[in-house]
Amino acid sequence: MPQAAIAAPRPGLDLQTLRTEIDRIDTQLLTLMEERLCCSAAIAACKAEEADEQLRLRPAREQQVIDRLTVRAARMPAPAVTAIWRELMGANLQAQQSVHIVIHCPEQPVLVTDQARLRFGGAAPIVAAGTPEDALDRARHREAIAVIEFSPLSSWWVELFHDEALTIFDCLRDRHGRIVALIVGRVAAQHATEDTSFLVLGDGSLRRRAKAGDEVKTLAICGNLRLCVSRGAEGAR
Repeated sequence: MPQAAIAAPRPGLDLQTLRTEIDRIDTQLLTLMEERLCCSAAIAACKAEEADEQLRLRPAREQQVIDRLTVRAARMPAPAVTAIWRELMGANLQAQQSVHIVIHCPEQPVLVTDQARLRFGGAAPIVAAGTPEDALDRARHREAIAVIEFSPLSSWWVELFHDEALTIFDCLRDRHGRIVALIVGRVAAQHATEDTSFLVLGDGSLRRRAKAGDEVKTLAICGNLRLCVSRGAEGAR
């Protein structure tokens, strides 16, 4: 889709005129953001007709929005587009449904918390969990999303093998692209991120997927269970 022409200020305008123009644009931006919030409220009413046990979060839809706008951006850097719209979508989610972000991150608390804040926006209340099990329990029974620090030596994810309510629907990464935390919540599989799928598989299931040609990478092992990430997570290490 062709990009709309950007209306640049006329040459030779003085500082005060340019600042007035910035104020006008800021007012328009605020009006549009509040219109977006109103649309979000209408969407929440539609989602209310869906299964009550699911959160109203739609990670795949969010990524589609960001990808589309990143391609359209002419001057705005992609990380800035992502950060701005993550903040907008986080505020919209909280307007639809107050959702707590429950974090367990004993080894890298600053990194994981900062990345969670970037992912879910400043409007999201953040709560610390003493154990992964506590974070998962809150995600299972309350309006909450669990963000749990990831280590190949951890085994908390085994609990999800028989859990039909919770899904690992996204992850947080450091600046090198390494996974530092997994995001778990009551999000239906069809609404999870499209480019990355996290699965807890038995050895038999893993072999069948490999035989069928699925590109699945093992992240952690516990007994005969494996935490795997599917094709699309090129940065997983």
